[in-house]
Amino acid sequence: MTGKPQKQPPRLATSHPRQGPVRLALAIAPILAIAATAIGLLVLLGYVTHTSWLWRPLAHGPATHPLTAASLVMIGVAAYLNRRRRGRTIALCLAVAVITIGLARLTDPWTGGSIFRMLTPFPSILAENLSAGTPIRMGPNTAASLLLSAIAILFQSKHRIGLAQLAAAAAASLPLIGLTGYLDGIATFYGQMAPPTIISTLAASGGILFATAHRGMLRGILSPWPAGRMARIQIGALTGVYLLLGFVVCRLGLENNLKTFATETIFMSFVIVTVIGASATVYERLDRRRRQAEHDFEQAAMVDFLTGLRNRRSFFAEAEAFWAQERDPRNGVGVLLMDIDHFKSINDRFGHDAGDAVLRWIGALLPQQVRGSDIIGRMGGEEFAILLPGADLPAALRLAEAIRAKLAAKDFRDLVPGLPQVTASIGVTAGLRRREPLRALLSTADAALYRAKDAGRNRVEHP
Repeated sequence: MTGKPQKQPPRLATSHPRQGPVRLALAIAPILAIAATAIGLLVLLGYVTHTSWLWRPLAHGPATHPLTAASLVMIGVAAYLNRRRRGRTIALCLAVAVITIGLARLTDPWTGGSIFRMLTPFPSILAENLSAGTPIRMGPNTAASLLLSAIAILFQSKHRIGLAQLAAAAAASLPLIGLTGYLDGIATFYGQMAPPTIISTLAASGGILFATAHRGMLRGILSPWPAGRMARIQIGALTGVYLLLGFVVCRLGLENNLKTFATETIFMSFVIVTVIGASATVYERLDRRRRQAEHDFEQAAMVDFLTGLRNRRSFFAEAEAFWAQERDPRNGVGVLLMDIDHFKSINDRFGHDAGDAVLRWIGALLPQQVRGSDIIGRMGGEEFAILLPGADLPAALRLAEAIRAKLAAKDFRDLVPGLPQVTASIGVTAGLRRREPLRALLSTADAALYRAKDAGRNRVEHP
């Protein structure tokens, strides 16, 4: 019954970064990364097997470019590996490769370069589709989304979480425009983005974003506390209003340049999320300090500041909780009451600092002697109590004797010059929970303690 740490007083839930929505987002992140990788692999499989519906699921609709599929595979793998220290080097290499592809696609039309065309696999399939009037292209919105996702991975690896989250959110906003176009039937919204491209780029950027849900602005938005809940309500309401407004405008034809209007709508939603997220982060920090102060106050009310053990109030609360929750009332329970012998004399002769040193040493000794399920408390002054769930009288007596012997064998002169020995008297009892209430057992142990005092101290007594 020795060597295991004693269960500490319960802690309040204050500011743990992985609660509620944050935990859910962190759990979803690797799933989204795997989904993006799987979709990219399926599209590449379609090119290998000449299964056109895998890269062009809608007849005469946009198709997923093979370099888009390859980039999605690399982004998905990088997002998954970037969560682990050992995989970050590979993740960085994959992110750099995607950045190269994205920059080549965006700059080649302006510079007259051919890097993107040289990197493109399956040229014969692309040529066949071009001659048939159904070209396969990577649109600039797709290239920008992939580029931003790769940049977000780079920022993550450098622990620039705020910039990583902004880049990942911006990457997600581009396929959101395309998704809106498919839902509203407006082709100018999605351009060259095929459904597999939209789904996989959203999954990739979402996986990168959610991987840092426990940090930065996203933590403030997803916090389970009032600041996070209010931020989510505000973001949902205001973004919903903008999207509804965009839908109405598009349906009524009130805006000549629909794609520009969609971009403005998504941009404004992005700004709203950023502003609310920043304010939620600041408020969450302030609220976290308040919760921590409340936690510290509650801990101070439950823990004896000198020994670090439970105080009298906390001991009775935990013991009574055990009495109420124990499923089998036939289980035994042991009780020890220990009182330091001649403690007042120690204080009078050596000072209260010496008495405090003795109490601290005993406070460190007792948890080393009991099991993790046992309950220890300082009842006040020089008196300690130990509750032993499941223990019978012989087991309780063995523990009491071990504690008494270790205390008596300790030379306290290294702590208190001139004090060679400190002893204690211990009263022990045990019983069945169904037969005896807690306070009755404590009263019996207290009577045994007084018998130990009367019998000469430095001894263990039981009924």
